[in-house]
Amino acid sequence: MHASDSQESRYGNFGPYVIERRIAVGGNAEVFLAHASHAPTTQLVIKRLLPAARSHGDLDALAREAELHRRVDHENVVKVHYAGQADGEPYIAMEFVQGLDLHRLLQRSSSGKQAIPSELAVFIVQCIANALQAVHSAKTFDGEALDLVHSDVSPSNIYLSVTGDVKLGDFGIARVLARRDADDRHRAVGHFGYLAPEQLTGEGHDQRSDLFALGVILGELLIGQRIFPGAGQLAVMLSIRDANILPLRQAASKLPPGLFEVCERVLRRDPDDRYSTAREFSEALAPFVVPSREKLKGSLASWLTWAVDHTLFVENLEKRVRESVGVMHAAHRSSSGVHAVKNAPGGTNDSDRPRIRRSGTADVEEVPFGRLIEMVATGELGLDDEVALWGSPFEPVGKIAELARHLLPSTTAVTTRMFSIKPPDFVADFRETSLLRVLGKLHNQHATGSLFVSQSFNDREHRKDIYLLKGRLLHVASNDPQELLGEYLVGKGILTREQLANALRHMTATRGQLGETLIALNLVDPVDVFTAIRNQGRDRVASLCAWETGNAQFYEDSSPEHVRFPLDLDLTICMMWGAMHQRLRVLDTRGRIRLASSAPEPGQKASSVAMLNLIPALARKQATLSAARGELQTFSRNKSDTASVQAEAALVVAEALNWVEFD
Repeated sequence: MHASDSQESRYGNFGPYVIERRIAVGGNAEVFLAHASHAPTTQLVIKRLLPAARSHGDLDALAREAELHRRVDHENVVKVHYAGQADGEPYIAMEFVQGLDLHRLLQRSSSGKQAIPSELAVFIVQCIANALQAVHSAKTFDGEALDLVHSDVSPSNIYLSVTGDVKLGDFGIARVLARRDADDRHRAVGHFGYLAPEQLTGEGHDQRSDLFALGVILGELLIGQRIFPGAGQLAVMLSIRDANILPLRQAASKLPPGLFEVCERVLRRDPDDRYSTAREFSEALAPFVVPSREKLKGSLASWLTWAVDHTLFVENLEKRVRESVGVMHAAHRSSSGVHAVKNAPGGTNDSDRPRIRRSGTADVEEVPFGRLIEMVATGELGLDDEVALWGSPFEPVGKIAELARHLLPSTTAVTTRMFSIKPPDFVADFRETSLLRVLGKLHNQHATGSLFVSQSFNDREHRKDIYLLKGRLLHVASNDPQELLGEYLVGKGILTREQLANALRHMTATRGQLGETLIALNLVDPVDVFTAIRNQGRDRVASLCAWETGNAQFYEDSSPEHVRFPLDLDLTICMMWGAMHQRLRVLDTRGRIRLASSAPEPGQKASSVAMLNLIPALARKQATLSAARGELQTFSRNKSDTASVQAEAALVVAEALNWVEFD
């Protein structure tokens, strides 16, 4: 987000406050340091919507955020003093925490090569765990539980003061579980590096996703680096989905005895295997909070005093950037045969100020290096804005590693058909049985192997190869060009045809990986690419549920040679999607449902689809189909027509799984 003339007018008098300077800017809001007109020595923070957000009708966003803040009164949660409007513009006036956010402290620590002590890391995280306990247990004014989820626990939302206080802030995307619709329950929001596996897989999430995010922060504080391995953002998200914490595991022996086990538990893939509450997580950390909370608070205050010394930080960073630019020039001279570069670092114009050219404009601005860092850190400069440093040509900020790391955090080829000497383990003819029943059988058997599905029409064979691992969808390939990832993204309106063509021209830089190319070109958000690849696999299988001719051949224990993006998707999700969006069997509502031979045991979570898990209990009561559909529709919380389709689909899928039978 760039500064503009209209934004400059946002400084000065604002209602009963005086705006001093901007601290940060995000997706739809900006944050300013201010003071009350009648009390110039008392500083606070003003959060205001950006003009674009106001024009899109997001005026109630700040009111919702302020309301949620008010429900939580805790020493480790940023307080809201007032929320209202000034000159017709909504705003929130909040407590000012003088110091740094944790994101900046980690940067200072890395830049100064000062490792944060493990006891201080645990102290910070325990404070936030206590804050989350207050958030999660917040109640309405009538005393009813809100079931609040913060949804954006990340270092940039943890504030550290020069007096040693630790506070959780930013309830901008916090959600009340009971009030979220079905789409919102499965939407991945927040900084992608701190999303829980269930958020990335779209299987719904609750308060335990906040604990996972806090566990990630603890791991990063302890080892001073990311805990999820991966060369690209999609690879990192796969590591998150699989709870692959190899870097943290490799450093386990260097941690205080028992601390790795605490980290490992809060970072488990299945929410049921994590700590059940923030209080339980805080209690697990308590033995490592030594020597005492007061001494640790004093230690944190000393760290913050060191970290906020902006002059020293900028000097160190400028030295590192100069060295980086020097290496770049040397590489350029070596590869091109050029013997010198005008105004190169160390040359006659070495003291020249950095120059800035904003994306989409030709205007050039000169600023001191310290101001450049401030503009990058507050979001005033973005990935695509360009800088020229000490005679270097203009480069996007995102390509200069030492600058890009200070930016605000953001947030399948067709396989060859397998042939085997042995016959398939079973063959299904779609004129006699449906793919839903085939998938239901493989799901119940926790099957591993390859399911080749084919159909011939219009003088062409249409084929999809489905690979399963322990009853879950690993990979699905198609010989239909319209089902390639690029076409899928265009069809869903995520990408334009022109953007796809541009990405395809640049694919050599990412070794033919379209997803990473789209991310590198900033055409699609990383989480959106991750979600699209997962949904593409789901839709490829779901579309087969409409096939009334063709066949499926299953080869047990066979697998594809190489899968770049293992889907690891619950088959019942594909089955539900297929049943909802294809031709449904219309059920006779006069009948009843009863248990069948493969019904899960009482209390067993047999599917990631919550609605499906309700059906065995209804069958045990021998509910009528009419009553079962009504109860499932009530559970859906969707509009009546959508809820009706979901309920019908769930019953059809439960029958295909052989969980229930219809009289």
